[in-house]
Amino acid sequence: MNMNKHLVSISKKICDSDNSNLTEHIIQNIFLNTLMKAGFHCQKEVVMPVLVDNMFVGHNRFDIMVTEKKDKTTIINIVEIKTLSQSISNSKTKQRIFEQCVGYRNCVKSLFNTQSTKINVFLVNIWKQKSEQDVMTSYRYDIIDISKLKWHKKSLIPQPIVRNNIEYFEIEAIIQSKISNSKNKRVLVKWVGVEIPSWEPLSNIPNLVRNKYKTVINTSNMKKR
Repeated sequence: MNMNKHLVSISKKICDSDNSNLTEHIIQNIFLNTLMKAGFHCQKEVVMPVLVDNMFVGHNRFDIMVTEKKDKTTIINIVEIKTLSQSISNSKTKQRIFEQCVGYRNCVKSLFNTQSTKINVFLVNIWKQKSEQDVMTSYRYDIIDISKLKWHKKSLIPQPIVRNNIEYFEIEAIIQSKISNSKNKRVLVKWVGVEIPSWEPLSNIPNLVRNKYKTVINTSNMKKR
């Protein structure tokens, strides 16, 4: 039985149970314990560094990491559990959650040899359906294999904000700066809605943002490539 079928089986059992209110922590433990009883090697709340150009820029925390060995391939399954009040397909935060999961997959890919390692990310959403009287009734579930999303690569590109028919890209923060071979300054930009930051020429950064992060931009530990 593959990982997706295991997750479906566990989700069905949760939804068919008579539990009235399950917290995300309890649901997480149900998945963890059931997978371990099935013989999987599991770790809970795994913290992994985010590396850009071999430099540490932050970290990610995975709900559950399941490791398998098949022939000469190591399979790493990341299980992200959400307890929304509705199906993920109808949620306003759907894109942000999907992008978060794509970021998790890319984070692990950057740390392992992709020739001998296969990385999967499964988004599990356990939610309660509302009746016509707006009363929470039985549990439902969504399971999404992130690697099968057709748009997942494009989702790492910052999404523009359109104002007066002009596209703007929103910067969340400037993390670091360095000098390239051409002697031009570059800054590591964390974009709104995008998990992985990117290096951009300082000349592309608006003056208002430069002033806000001038300490980071003018830091003395800028590195040459």
